[in-house]
Amino acid sequence: MLHAFDGTPLEMDMRSTLDKIAASLEGTFAVSLDALTEHMSVQAEDRVVIDPAIWEAVARAIERRDILRADYRRFDGKSGPYEIEPLHLLAYHLLTWIRETLRERGELRDWKRLRRLLSTHSLVTTVLPLADGRVLRIRKPSRPDPEQALLYQKLRIDWKAAFPPLKSFAKP
Repeated sequence: MLHAFDGTPLEMDMRSTLDKIAASLEGTFAVSLDALTEHMSVQAEDRVVIDPAIWEAVARAIERRDILRADYRRFDGKSGPYEIEPLHLLAYHLLTWIRETLRERGELRDWKRLRRLLSTHSLVTTVLPLADGRVLRIRKPSRPDPEQALLYQKLRIDWKAAFPPLKSFAKP
């Protein structure tokens, strides 16, 4: 399970943590490695503060669809150039914010389960051809089920305001 962290600073800390958990348990039992791996994730304790000038550069790069080039240093000390799509960087930070916010508010499901749960909340577009040749499009959100509504509440998202119904006409 720890093979992905061999030779990194995390390996010793993770081994120590797992050894402490094992020592605190009584009796003998078996644990499915797949089940344990699915429910375990690693997040750094320290949050790195990023200079606002870097965020401005990222915003400009997103607008221009540029690729950012950075010098990436691995745990083993090797470094080399790394290309970053700015939109991916922004998405990663949004994902991190969502996971941390939900964790702080007691939601402990992993990202795979959260994504699966929210994937059924959708926007529905109805297309109606009119007698005069125009096309009316009406887009409305489906109503979230109670579990989905609870997640939106934990994220302080007003789903009705976030997905207002839209009506548009297209000319022939």
